[in-house]
Amino acid sequence: MDPDFRASRATWQVNQISEYIQQRLGEEGLVRVTAVKAAGWLDAAGFLTDSCSRRGKPLRDLLRANSRLIGGAYQESKRFWYIRNVSGIENSRFQVTSENRETGHSNSGGTSPDCVLITMADAQRADFRGFETMSYYSQNGLPGNDATLSQCGVYVVVADSTYRPQFIEPNYARLNGNVIAPWSTSRLGAKWVPDSEVLYIGCAGTRSFRTLCQRLRDLLSHDNGNTTDRGPHKGGEILWQLRGYEYFRVGWLPTDGRPEQRDRERRLMGAFELATGKLPFANRHR
Repeated sequence: MDPDFRASRATWQVNQISEYIQQRLGEEGLVRVTAVKAAGWLDAAGFLTDSCSRRGKPLRDLLRANSRLIGGAYQESKRFWYIRNVSGIENSRFQVTSENRETGHSNSGGTSPDCVLITMADAQRADFRGFETMSYYSQNGLPGNDATLSQCGVYVVVADSTYRPQFIEPNYARLNGNVIAPWSTSRLGAKWVPDSEVLYIGCAGTRSFRTLCQRLRDLLSHDNGNTTDRGPHKGGEILWQLRGYEYFRVGWLPTDGRPEQRDRERRLMGAFELATGKLPFANRHR
């Protein structure tokens, strides 16, 4: 086959892939999508067969070779690949404008997402603060001079970009004392969200008007094994079935009073689910 013809055909195929991803982003109303999820779209549509053992690898290989051929493609933390909506397609649940492509904001109102939190950098850009490790806060306490901790708000638990999951068996988790209802490792594996640093999104202020400081202390207390009865923070407790959880980082964002913090939590989880197809690892519902 003529080398020029092969090159022309390859370019045409990549253009088709790029156009299809933009079409799906518009249809789904997403500001961006992970390479793993986009690879699933391409596989289902017959554009690019995905890998069974390493989901998203064929698309990531294509992006590494020349990301400029895929419209809106970019990489964060030298590891995570995303494709941003740059098509201007408007037949979507959330209209994407030139402004909210960059910020992650939607102009649809209601329960539309404020922004998409996939990495710690996403959360920091959204003005979350803190991000010391669980171990640090357990040993040193939360910062006493941060007035935002006395407010309602939302918070996230994130892993470092290099983290790879290793699951703790249910029997060992019970021995650690910080998991009331442990999951099987197969169930944990199915719940894992590839290419996401954000592991849990929570809110403070809905339960007995507890502040961010009180709710984060609940989280740390549960981590430390104070789990009598329901435990102080049973929601998200499968975090403690991940090895190395003491190095996970916690960040928070103050909000206005009720119901703003709960609405913000739902919008953040909704945006995450739209972008990845799943809720954050340790969130079971929204």
